[in-house]
Amino acid sequence: MTSVQHNRQFGESSNGVTVSSEIAQQASLQQSHTSNRRLARSHYENFLVTSFLLPRKLHQPFYDIYAFCRVADDLADESSSKEQALAGLCEMERDLESVFSSSDEFMNPKRLLFIGLSDTIRRFGLDRQPFFDLLNAFKMDQDISRYKTEEDLLAYCQFSANPVGRLLLQLTGVDSQTADKLSDSICTGLQLVNFLQDVRGDYLRGRVYLPQDELRHYSVDLSELSDSINQKALARLVKSRCESARGYFESGRGLIDEVPSWFARTVGLFVAGGLEVLRVIEKNDYDVWTSSTQVSKLRQLWLLSRATCRCL
Repeated sequence: MTSVQHNRQFGESSNGVTVSSEIAQQASLQQSHTSNRRLARSHYENFLVTSFLLPRKLHQPFYDIYAFCRVADDLADESSSKEQALAGLCEMERDLESVFSSSDEFMNPKRLLFIGLSDTIRRFGLDRQPFFDLLNAFKMDQDISRYKTEEDLLAYCQFSANPVGRLLLQLTGVDSQTADKLSDSICTGLQLVNFLQDVRGDYLRGRVYLPQDELRHYSVDLSELSDSINQKALARLVKSRCESARGYFESGRGLIDEVPSWFARTVGLFVAGGLEVLRVIEKNDYDVWTSSTQVSKLRQLWLLSRATCRCL
């Protein structure tokens, strides 16, 4: 099921037959979980959406959170206009508000996505702020397309990336300011890597997630990248940005010692995935304009196998 189908109105059964409310609610919940799981598994990610290193009981909550991010992301990037994107995101915001404000254990929101997500939020007692921060980031994308400095870019990461790590920590039962800060470093690193992967795609969508002051420092004009000298200038800038991202991974490695051992292996896998993308970029001579930076499925399996062997 696509993210567009997630946004359809979730109405009554087509045959109009009245069934037990509890049975209907459980059926709706199962349908939502299945839909969220399919959406999460259908999208390519260099970082495995979930891994066999996570306990089975956390797989579905992870899928529900990822589906929420995916649907919002698609609204922000694939809507036909800024107005349509903002309208869709504001509607998601209202649905999310209804989830947190209702005392009804069995929510029946209009969007199929939120039935499973509301169940996950209630079972794990997830905070509301990370979800609203994520939606805020997608709304920011409709109005802000350039960032003057790295500090401005990092401020954006506080909304676009760090909330995901905070939610995962809550799923694992970790409640520590130290863990939160270390998680923020890793998530910021992953976001910076994602910016480097998508330089060309973001530019074609009218967005630039490379600091403007650094573009000027390296004499990079993205509108003239057909010029070979400009390509080399961009490569120098990308190399610098790779070093910055690597620094965030190194700063966040301590999270491994702050979480349960079974989750520490997953944290290590996320860090390894981010560093692997940086390795691919370096191998491509920092050419992110014409070269693919996707990590092959075989390489992903190798990373997972290595993490599994460490586990054993």
